Amino acid sequence: MADTFTLGGHEFTSRFILGSGKYSLDLIKAAVEYAGAQIVTLALRRNNRKGAVLAKEKKETQIHLRISERDAALMRERARAAGLGLSAYVRRCALAGGAPAPVADARELRPIYAELRRCGNNANQIARALNTYGIGGAPAADVARAVAELERAAEAVAAALEAARP
Repeated sequence: MADTFTLGGHEFTSRFILGSGKYSLDLIKAAVEYAGAQIVTLALRRNNRKGAVLAKEKKETQIHLRISERDAALMRERARAAGLGLSAYVRRCALAGGAPAPVADARELRPIYAELRRCGNNANQIARALNTYGIGGAPAADVARAVAELERAAEAVAAALEAARP
């Protein structure tokens, strides 16, 4: 009897699960073909416009300021208008050398969000096909197209946010 396990109603003979976040499409294909990976996960990361992964940094240090009540009210009002908390607003102003960009209008981002979801659904369908049927389950051209669509949608979000800057 073969040593198998069942996940999501599918039976697998390999316990090798490949996370694709750091690997090229060629390396993933080789792992599926030669190492017998039957499950491939897809990971999306937040990157800045230059491609560097954005890491969340702990904010542990506090700075205390003495300001007038009028200035405090004005800062709270501007933070609210920018869609930020007071701490984030002051931090961005101080570090960026000017007022932070306002949050883009949700009505402008809805169509872009819908496109991202559509692209994500395509990527999930491809991952499911790869996990179910192996490397032949999703043609490389379909995988490349889905990744390109995700990249285009992410660039559209970045452009919309950049356009929202004053």
